Amino acid sequence: GNSNGELGNGTVSKTLIPTIVQLPFGKMGAKAYTNVLSGGCADFIQTTTGELYGIGLNNYNQIGSGPITETYVTTPRKVLIPSSEKVVYVGVGSRSTYVLTDQNNLYASGSNTNGLLGIGSGVDTKDTPTRVQLPALNTADPNTIPAKEVSTDAHTAFVRMQGGAVYGWGYNGPKHFGYYPNEESKAPVRIGDFGKPGKPKAVQLAFDGRTLYVLTDRGTVYSAGHNGYGQRCMPKSSSLAPITQINFPVPSVFMTGEKVAKIATDNGTIVFLTNKGNVFSCGLNTSNQVGGGAATGSIPHITSPTKFKLPAGVKAKNIWHASGGASDYSVDKLNNTYVIGTDGKVYGAGSNASGQLGIGVFEPTPNRNRDPVAMQTIDGTNIVAADVIGGMGSAVIVSNAGIVYTVGNNTYGQLGDGTT
Repeated sequence: GNSNGELGNGTVSKTLIPTIVQLPFGKMGAKAYTNVLSGGCADFIQTTTGELYGIGLNNYNQIGSGPITETYVTTPRKVLIPSSEKVVYVGVGSRSTYVLTDQNNLYASGSNTNGLLGIGSGVDTKDTPTRVQLPALNTADPNTIPAKEVSTDAHTAFVRMQGGAVYGWGYNGPKHFGYYPNEESKAPVRIGDFGKPGKPKAVQLAFDGRTLYVLTDRGTVYSAGHNGYGQRCMPKSSSLAPITQINFPVPSVFMTGEKVAKIATDNGTIVFLTNKGNVFSCGLNTSNQVGGGAATGSIPHITSPTKFKLPAGVKAKNIWHASGGASDYSVDKLNNTYVIGTDGKVYGAGSNASGQLGIGVFEPTPNRNRDPVAMQTIDGTNIVAADVIGGMGSAVIVSNAGIVYTVGNNTYGQLGDGTT
């Protein structure tokens, strides 16, 4: 799809095969940033010289190129960060953009509803990147230096600091700021005790718009916010509890010495990958996306960590989760968890309404009694999976040879094979 000009080729027409982004003459791309899960329709390209160019939807001035009137930016426009600074990371939201520079400044542009930009102001939008009001930089204190991680969805944003602290700003209706009492904050507030002396340090954040998850350097996970689906791995009645540590079954399932190494979330489900290669999930399970197999397939809300069912002898190397939600099956059909196994295959759980499980068939209704299945083609021998992402019923697999494979929803030609 290209209705917002997000392919950067000068048009708003869909493109059925990969097309080159039209960077200005002489500019070379070094890294691209986008938002697969949270409705982002703008993309950004960091150049080899540390400049940044944006394309796509600009209805809130999230491109950050100054007072331009175009709703759709179809060829890259330069993002106006200070000329003395170079871009090192970009966090892309649906309405706002966050740019981290080599001077350890985090800048924001776009919508400021509920204080989404974190600039301490009530202005509606900012068309030029403005510094987020994080603590003043002190090179002796790593908790004043932002890490390359901004997690944003809906009207809220969080940043992890290099010292392990976590700051959040914007909307706080579901209380994902923890003990912070107000419904919103226009400037960053510190979340929990992460990074304080003797306390665990945050090493990864995950946020689905209503629930915040913090993975620490001790391999523990904490959550705050909404729990309507049991996604905080506790009874659903505890929906607005403050920051709490997620507990795993010990020792029958979660072995001694096992720690969480990575987390993935979207729209009501949380997935954990451990250092022992096991995968656990909590939360929304309307399409059996938790992957517990027949034993859990008919349970719509999983309120304690449930193990993803892999074949005997296979462990997990990587995880991805995408979810449309739970209002009706038109949304349920987008719910999937993918796991890359040590055998080089991709195992999928959840909906197969668009064929996104890659097993050669479409299934218009959920198969809730099925164990996770291995994709065809990605056989683990001739084609070994290295990475997987998905969303909106499409899945993209990168092999260890650097070849890209796609499967599932192709309504806009997003599988890149020249068809719809």
